[in-house]
Amino acid sequence: MDYLRIFDEVVEIAHHDYAGWKDKQGWDNPEQFRKVLKESNLSPEEFGELVEDYLLAFNDHHFFFVVKGENSWDRGFRVRRYEDRLYVTELKGETRLSKGQAIISVNQIPIPELVQSHSLDLREKGAERELWKGVLEKYQTIEVEVEYGRIHSVEMKRHKKEAYKPVHSLQVLNEDTLLMKLTDFVTPEPISALISENKKLLDTYPNLIIDLRDNIGGNDSAFYGLAPYIFPDGRTIIEPYEDNFMLYNCTEANAERLFKDFESYRKETKDPQTREVLSLIESEWRKHQGEGLVRFDLSDLEEKFVVEGYEYPRRVVLLTDISTISSAESIVEVSKHSKIVTTIGRSTLGVNDYANLIEASWGDQFKLMIPTTKQLRVDEGRGMNGVGIKPDIHIPWTPEHTRRDVDVEEALAYLGKDKDEFKYPGKREANEEAFKRKRKLSRPMTTSNAPTSCGVPESE
Repeated sequence: MDYLRIFDEVVEIAHHDYAGWKDKQGWDNPEQFRKVLKESNLSPEEFGELVEDYLLAFNDHHFFFVVKGENSWDRGFRVRRYEDRLYVTELKGETRLSKGQAIISVNQIPIPELVQSHSLDLREKGAERELWKGVLEKYQTIEVEVEYGRIHSVEMKRHKKEAYKPVHSLQVLNEDTLLMKLTDFVTPEPISALISENKKLLDTYPNLIIDLRDNIGGNDSAFYGLAPYIFPDGRTIIEPYEDNFMLYNCTEANAERLFKDFESYRKETKDPQTREVLSLIESEWRKHQGEGLVRFDLSDLEEKFVVEGYEYPRRVVLLTDISTISSAESIVEVSKHSKIVTTIGRSTLGVNDYANLIEASWGDQFKLMIPTTKQLRVDEGRGMNGVGIKPDIHIPWTPEHTRRDVDVEEALAYLGKDKDEFKYPGKREANEEAFKRKRKLSRPMTTSNAPTSCGVPESE
């Protein structure tokens, strides 16, 4: 496969079809990557890494390159930094590590030094927002802390990426509270089915926690069926704000790619609301095809966001984190208009400044995901990139999160306050502030600097 030709096509897309091309002119330097391609014989994986390194210049999580099929790999585990250590948060194929285990260095390089040398690769600022997956793929060994403070060197392996397994579930936590877990909003059907199967519970329990951590997003319209459960009883009208409108980059190439996507979208969903939205947007794309960045006339759609809230639940908590992305962030934004919703956790990733992705493919080996829309608020200096959507109550990430679900426990503690307090105007904000102060005073000391109790892993 001609990698130089593919790379040139990626650059062409970045300079014309990407919705942020005008804002980010001159940010990239493709020549240095062309030189590597001309002088090297790269494997598919190495070419994918090169393209991803090139795209880092645009500082947009929505603009990314994927190596498909057998060539797709990672390190088989996930980490998050706390102070001067990385902690294993999830195992995805790696069996020699344990959740909660501390990593003190990578290739004998202390973690603080890596933070300094890989500031671009980590993508985000602040320990609980840093993304270490790509950094770990550049190195070979990690030094992990085992019992009694001993250090063990582990050679990292390449693991085939695990297939994504969606979760749409509901469980009873106590006599007053339900916990709903949603890992995507790809199509409305799974969420509609979940609501239908649990309607009796949803219509009787006063508290609902919706866990949007590890939610990969999808389609905003998949959220419509859930909306009545996060707004108070009666009618709520959400007026569209000028800075929330979008510009669509209606290049000829984008239009052709999008029309193919719409065909598959229609096959995936039979939901009438979703199909109506798709038809309206497609008609605008056809009307403006070839015109570049334009604002669509979606007044019919924009005027329709009226929610008829249900009597139950009375209080809703959304759990968010940097792993809450894309359409999940749109839902968090909408929920800010609801008097019964409180967000708890950490800020979302913040990827919706440039959104509504379409795909450019090269056979069954590579694909590039391209954001085609731009939020007008970016021009006002109020974009969400690097910031995300802040929660109402911030729960700092600590290694204790690897041992128990701290966020759910904090949500239950918050919901366990005086059940009548929300009846009185102005009391919600006062209680949230009081809860924050109480949590700071009662938060247990972490054991991040103590030796872990994990077993000694086999040499890696």
